[in-house]
Amino acid sequence: MKESWVTFIEALDQLMPGFDPEIGKLAQRVLINPRKIDYQTGVFASKITPAKDGKPVTIELIDAKTKEPKETLEVDAVIIATGRAPFTQGLGLENV
Repeated sequence: MKESWVTFIEALDQLMPGFDPEIGKLAQRVLINPRKIDYQTGVFASKITPAKDGKPVTIELIDAKTKEPKETLEVDAVIIATGRAPFTQGLGLENV
């Protein structure tokens, strides 16, 4: 099996910003630290360039507050996920 590394990027200053900070610290200690997961907080992915002609995907990171360039990552693949609250009004879920 091919070994993989994960880099987690969070724009806010803590992991799991929608949760109590202690929950984020617990998740970091139990779920992230024991694995090959790198994480960066306080950064935005300002530009993602798809892989082309044998070159990897590149992700340009900027500081979330100052908007200054921070780092460029070269990766095999990107998964984008946003923290969004579901809009369930009118679906009748309260009756389920």
